[in-house]
Amino acid sequence: MRNIKFCTLIFLLAAFFFPATLLYAKAIHLFLAGDTRNGRIGESVGIDLKNVEDTFTYIAKMAKVPLHIKKITSLDNSLTLGHLDAHLREAQVSPDDVIIFYYSGHGSRTRKTHLVFPYLEFSNANIVSETVIKKLFSKKGALSLVLFDCCNSYAYKSSAADNTCLFRLDPIDDPQIAINCEKLFFQRRGALVACASQMGEYATGLPFLERDGKIAAGGYFTNAFLNILFKKLRTSRPHWASILKNTKKICRKGSRELHKKYNWAGSPHTPLYACLLYPRNHKECNYMRRLLKHYRAQK
Repeated sequence: MRNIKFCTLIFLLAAFFFPATLLYAKAIHLFLAGDTRNGRIGESVGIDLKNVEDTFTYIAKMAKVPLHIKKITSLDNSLTLGHLDAHLREAQVSPDDVIIFYYSGHGSRTRKTHLVFPYLEFSNANIVSETVIKKLFSKKGALSLVLFDCCNSYAYKSSAADNTCLFRLDPIDDPQIAINCEKLFFQRRGALVACASQMGEYATGLPFLERDGKIAAGGYFTNAFLNILFKKLRTSRPHWASILKNTKKICRKGSRELHKKYNWAGSPHTPLYACLLYPRNHKECNYMRRLLKHYRAQK
């Protein structure tokens, strides 16, 4: 009995003197979703999913934190909201954890909708992206990162840009990268949502290449984002604001060249962002303030 009382006293003292979040182990929860069966973009989507999975596997290794991966794809008939719900229910998310959702596939919108982000084309239905966003935010991790590499247009169009931003993972064992992984992912609270294109715009893909006997391509936005992420992880002061700004610049430049080359109508696609991060390092927006009221308590 005396030992039980002593252990209880130690636990209460720890809870009093240390912040609650320090009582939890940090982890990254990665949810991947993609239309890998699609005849037009399936192979490209598969490459995107692999690149993102490899990237965050490396980041988790450098940050020395566990990585929990769940994947839903059309190839195994799991690309449904029901499967995503099941994975989210199973996920044991602590207050210091990072939640990442990545989608690659078709996206669209209608003339009647006023939503900022597109519908996501899952296997059984077009899913309102805001529904997915809210479900992810309900897990209340420290940082939520949501990435959509898809069109935000009124119709589909297959397009391919040049290969200047093709992503190649270089998993070097650099102490600076380890420090920056901690800064970028575990010293920020709030959320960031990014889509490859703004309302009414098409997303752009890279053409297929033959490299080392393998096909390598993927979405332009995904390749640009991962390239810039790794570039900034090698600097002394990585910031999400700089990563987003440079990704937008590269995507817009590549898309502008594509429109000029093929004489396409409409504006070049530019990534769409919505951010609410603490400590603040990017302009907030009303959209995120509305979705993320519960993050105010974590400021």
